[in-house]
Amino acid sequence: MPRPESRPTWTARLCGAVLAPCVALAPLSVRAEPPAPTVLEEARQQVKAGEDEAAMQALSEVIALDTSNVKAYQLRADVAGRLATKYGPGAAFHALRANDLEHVLALSPDPAHDGATMRQLQAAHADATRAAKQEQRRRKLLPAAMSLGVIGGGLTLASTVLVILANTNVGNEDSKHVMNVYSGTFLGIGVGLVVTAIAFGVAARKQYARDERARALFEPRYARRGIPQFGGGGLVLRF
Repeated sequence: MPRPESRPTWTARLCGAVLAPCVALAPLSVRAEPPAPTVLEEARQQVKAGEDEAAMQALSEVIALDTSNVKAYQLRADVAGRLATKYGPGAAFHALRANDLEHVLALSPDPAHDGATMRQLQAAHADATRAAKQEQRRRKLLPAAMSLGVIGGGLTLASTVLVILANTNVGNEDSKHVMNVYSGTFLGIGVGLVVTAIAFGVAARKQYARDERARALFEPRYARRGIPQFGGGGLVLRF
């Protein structure tokens, strides 16, 4: 009668069955993510073609693959500055520019150019602070728009009710006149508030759309491919 396998043997075989696919797929990690120099050259070509959004994602990928790549930080700082103008106020892009310039100063000290880089860094911090305040004011327009919309809609409804009451109040011209005056006043104020609410809502929604677009551009491309990625030193899945 064969002897039952011991628990250590069974555990070892189970671990081997689990780890074998990971070991087999480990070489794919090199092919899944192109090397940083290749992606950096791709980003340079995108910058030359004026494709700053695509270049931003490519440069974020380079930095994710090589956190000490000074050229990638410098190029992404330049791209972030242009995108800040395009997506103005662009607080997130100004902040990213400042962050990348700090890495340039830390990773590659250059007395001949550090002064100019430091001035750019200070300007980026100032621009980020100012833009953040502007964007926050725009985001606060959304609850204000909702409140104004409710009040404006209520006044418009009240004006309609007063018009109906005035037309049914036969025989009392004074009361009818007063109701019409109030109706016209409520209608004017209500429409004005509704129009203002719409304008505030549009401005706030545009800001939220800019925020979402900025977050998407900051993600490295391989984090958005929707397929598993296997790291060489261990199993790393990105979806």
